[in-house]
Amino acid sequence: MLKINTLTLHGNTYACSKVNLIIGANNSGKSTLLRVLHNGVTNQVSQETEPRVNVNLSMSRGKTLISTLFPDVYTATSFKDIANLGLKTTKIQNIQNVPWSEQMLTTLKTDTDDEKNLLINPGQPAGTNQYFQFFTNMLVSLEDSASRLQMPYRTKIDNLNSIPQDVIGHLFRDKDILALIRKNVEDTFGFSIGFDNLVQGEKPLRIMPKAKSNLKPDTVVSAQWWEKNSALIESQGDGIRAYMKIILSLLQPYKHIIFIDEPETFLHPPQRRALGTIIAQLANKGDKQVFLATHDPDILRGILNSKLSDISMFHLMRENDQFSSKIIEPDKINKIIKSSSNLLAEKLLSSFFYQIAILCEDENDRVFYENSSAIYFWQLFQNVNFIGFNGRGKAMQMFEYLKSLSLDARLVVDIDILIDSGLPNNVTDTQIKFDYTALKSKLNTLVKSDPKFRERFKKKGVPYFKTSNPTIYTELTTIIALLQKNGVYVVPVGELESWTKIKKNDLTSALEIVEKTKLIKLRGFLRNLLTK
Repeated sequence: MLKINTLTLHGNTYACSKVNLIIGANNSGKSTLLRVLHNGVTNQVSQETEPRVNVNLSMSRGKTLISTLFPDVYTATSFKDIANLGLKTTKIQNIQNVPWSEQMLTTLKTDTDDEKNLLINPGQPAGTNQYFQFFTNMLVSLEDSASRLQMPYRTKIDNLNSIPQDVIGHLFRDKDILALIRKNVEDTFGFSIGFDNLVQGEKPLRIMPKAKSNLKPDTVVSAQWWEKNSALIESQGDGIRAYMKIILSLLQPYKHIIFIDEPETFLHPPQRRALGTIIAQLANKGDKQVFLATHDPDILRGILNSKLSDISMFHLMRENDQFSSKIIEPDKINKIIKSSSNLLAEKLLSSFFYQIAILCEDENDRVFYENSSAIYFWQLFQNVNFIGFNGRGKAMQMFEYLKSLSLDARLVVDIDILIDSGLPNNVTDTQIKFDYTALKSKLNTLVKSDPKFRERFKKKGVPYFKTSNPTIYTELTTIIALLQKNGVYVVPVGELESWTKIKKNDLTSALEIVEKTKLIKLRGFLRNLLTK
């Protein structure tokens, strides 16, 4: 069994699992890391430029594998006896790339099932370990989006007792795996897949007809019936072919480590989630190790349907051309999924694929600030995820949680937070806490003494005190600036409606004003909100 035990990235060493997710915002280096890992494992070399990765690779049960694949090795007397063995075997794809030699023959003859380890370091000469070079050429594959649709979805069966020549042949023989995939595809696409019963060597993968054929399988009429009633997978659209290509890449019996880049390509959201589920199932069932780079929350949710202890999540981050990474525990992501509706969970999970997540108290606020950002700061707006909640409490709770996962989360709140609420848990500065509590006490004293104070304060915001109470005005200005440094953006003019003076819930009119008018204060607030 070939596997990656650990990888060292950005100064941290991470343990790898059966399913390894690489997530992060655009340009955080997900696909680059995947390809660096693939190149490092297959060539025993890791690049000296970013991302610099050290890989701890191990190989066990080598003797058992060679006995299965190349039993002729043990009877060969010289390299000449096995020189063309790779071209003769049909048990594994791309076997002709395996580096046979006299030295390798001797090594394999005396090999045991004990585990061997190899540490791949940046700058190390390529292919220095012939033993690992031999196995990685056979046992590692890369499934990239560029070749996602390039595959023959058919096999040829000459003898059912022979070893399958390709992955479709393997699927044809393994009824349990076929049943698992058939159910997943049927739940996802609404049709069943399988093979015809014709007495012929060619076996294409098909969309199975709802009606059964009562015709004899060895007749021309039966062949015509199948042609008319059962479409071929290879003639279908990009979605099902891309979906099946990834599934079939996990069925190759002698591929131990599989790298998959952007599995979501060509698929709609429900299909992506189902694909994530079946990837994890097949990896566990086939004892594979999968490394997967994705930019999609549905793939993430699908994979998290499986056993969490078999999953590692690497979150890549980039700020000012500085790269970093962190392991995220899958159960912490599951907590987000279980504590939110499907739509809200998807929006929250999407935060892992953006540079900034902006959380708003309600949907009206989200619509206003998201659209205003697009109008005033289109470029800054591109890599920002806006999320609306049903109340400040939930927004603050998820803000604290995303912050605890090292995301750049920002919370937009109306100014009455200074009257009603405490500080988020991530604000730990003692002086800020003291000043906030003191200011909150002063504002609540005004609320008690004047029943209309709250309404006026929420409509006018900080300027309300500029002339009437300069001391509180200064304290407000100071605490709002300090809170911004901690990710809490208090609306300085009071509330959403105060920016445009439009009545409550009239978002259409408010956004028309934003589009037609340069609201200087709003622009300044949004610039701070959107800037890293």
